[in-house]
Amino acid sequence: MTRREFMNRLEDCLTCIERGEREAALRYYEEYFDDAGPDKEAEVAASFGSPEALAREIIAQSECGARTEQASASFNRSPEEFHSIRADLINANVTLTRGNEWRIDISYPDERIKPEISISNGVLRIDEERRPFNRFFRHGGWKPGRIDIVVPDAKFSSFHISGVNGATRVTGITLETILCNTVNGAVELEGVSADTIHGGSVNGDVSITNCRVLRKCKGDTVNGTVTLAGELRGEIIADAVNGTLRIATRLPVTEYNVDVSTLSGSVRVDGEKYRKEVHIVRGGANRIKVGAVNGSVSIDFGV
Repeated sequence: MTRREFMNRLEDCLTCIERGEREAALRYYEEYFDDAGPDKEAEVAASFGSPEALAREIIAQSECGARTEQASASFNRSPEEFHSIRADLINANVTLTRGNEWRIDISYPDERIKPEISISNGVLRIDEERRPFNRFFRHGGWKPGRIDIVVPDAKFSSFHISGVNGATRVTGITLETILCNTVNGAVELEGVSADTIHGGSVNGDVSITNCRVLRKCKGDTVNGTVTLAGELRGEIIADAVNGTLRIATRLPVTEYNVDVSTLSGSVRVDGEKYRKEVHIVRGGANRIKVGAVNGSVSIDFGV
């Protein structure tokens, strides 16, 4: 049996459970096929047994888990000061906000291995090990952990938050550079002031709003919407394969040179509709470059 045949049959049998749990269960087994490689599809499928029997196990464990509240183990800590963050995560939702203290709250389901945390030379590091594969899907094992970080009003150096499954939200932070990317999940940066901002996803929306950027602001996704808004200076880049691109800058159009293209979709600049490509040369110090394959593009100035 091929990978696609196995996964299609498994998905057909899981329509009775909640959507988020169903998608997580399917992703759990898709990742094992990924690890094994295309040459071992039949071998992996055979090791799982019947898709229908496996689905019955998942449903039974789901019903059991729904009756038993999952406990979470929390790690609460007021850390020493740091100026940078390096987070390498597998399955976690991250929020980072400005407050009146230094604080890290980490909450993970009991089944999950907690991430390692360290602070050295002013860098906060959070590393999550890849989940070991188990033959049977465990209810709760797919659930993302939560990492909530609070920092005082200060200027930071660089934040680099990378994940596989999970959303990232950063609000009200001032720093030099920030990079947030994930494979499955949304990236939301709001009220951030930085020289360079980059938000990226494969399957998810990227929202960079009410931000002040001096050198470069980039948002990209394969499947999702990209929104860039605020005082945007320097190089402004938005890319999507399947999705809408929106840019709203406080500066007038005279401050920019603009290059916009899409293969399938509409283009609007300050409400005026154009064909597939737009090129505006005003000799400004800033540049907007936007590209979509299947999706519409809108750019508004002075808003």
